[in-house]
Amino acid sequence: MSNKSIIGIRTNKWTVNEQRVFDAISPFWGDDIKVVFHNRPDNFQPPCGVVEINDSLIEKMQLRVVHDWGWRFGDYAYYARRQAYPDYDYYWLIEPDVFVSGDARVFFSLFKTEQADVIGLDVATFDPKHRFATHVGNATPMRAIFALTRFSGPAIDFAYKRRVNYSSKPVPPYNYANDELFMFSHTLTNSTFNLGQFREIAPTWFAD
Repeated sequence: MSNKSIIGIRTNKWTVNEQRVFDAISPFWGDDIKVVFHNRPDNFQPPCGVVEINDSLIEKMQLRVVHDWGWRFGDYAYYARRQAYPDYDYYWLIEPDVFVSGDARVFFSLFKTEQADVIGLDVATFDPKHRFATHVGNATPMRAIFALTRFSGPAIDFAYKRRVNYSSKPVPPYNYANDELFMFSHTLTNSTFNLGQFREIAPTWFAD
């Protein structure tokens, strides 16, 4: 049975790169593309729906506003989109530096029946002495390339609750765990969530 999925383009501007990604993926995704737009300029409307994200909205979500959160905390984009569109099974996030050189419809079709809750590129353990890992919380430090990821709704809900709790802790801003470390480290502490690796599911699609 096919999964009900949605994809978000995470950005703080709209350039040829964002448009390139949109053009590449829109034949597959149609109306299920949303831009998670950090501080969207007034009167600008991208060619699809928007999930707004800014300091005040993050504070309302009980998440911590560190000065560079828009760059460092891509997981906030997941939480905002999950709250805005709660009826999907799986949520993708893609960033403007992803280059799709083949037919995106073929790539994404490989995941229509894929049930993994957590999917990333090269998910692996990470150096516990790294500045973001030293305060990752009660979890083994795990990482992946965050430019393209997919999480199930329950995995996002789990990570969000943990991030809200984490936001209340006195973690120095310099050490505050970034998106990939937080989401992969914490979701993979939950044995009910299954891990999928992009290179195993779509082995011919990733270069270097």
